[in-house]
Amino acid sequence: MIDLLNQLQQKNIQLSSDSGTLKVKAPKGAMTAELAEQVKTHKEQLLHFLERQQQGRSVASIPLCAIDRSGAIPASFSQQRLWLIDKLEGSQHYNVAAALACDGVLDIAAIEASLTQIVARHEALRTCFEAHDGVCMQRVMPARAVTVEVVNLVDCGE
Repeated sequence: MIDLLNQLQQKNIQLSSDSGTLKVKAPKGAMTAELAEQVKTHKEQLLHFLERQQQGRSVASIPLCAIDRSGAIPASFSQQRLWLIDKLEGSQHYNVAAALACDGVLDIAAIEASLTQIVARHEALRTCFEAHDGVCMQRVMPARAVTVEVVNLVDCGE
């Protein structure tokens, strides 16, 4: 059943229980006939799992598995909301500019290596959003080296 739950998660198919009825919410084309048959076969187990989860009882943990990130991935509801606000009003409220004044010797290579590691570790820093048939989708870009532009303002005066 863990394999089935992982397959459903990878395809962004959501299950819920309503008074003993199994409800399935799936993106268009995600629910194949084979997958639907597996859900039907394991319906009672899935309902039991969902009921225990709703009651807050501990259940056997389902290992998270990575999904294919080479293409577009459906955006979460929160991401869709922010994307829509950006399209309607712009997102200048979420952009925060900063400048740093540094005294002494600055190790640019160390800063670039640190930022490269941070960006590689956090997909959110490499994610962009795009419309596919009017639907907000996210795309995780591959990690790459971060370069820092240094502007020396010592001789510019105050």
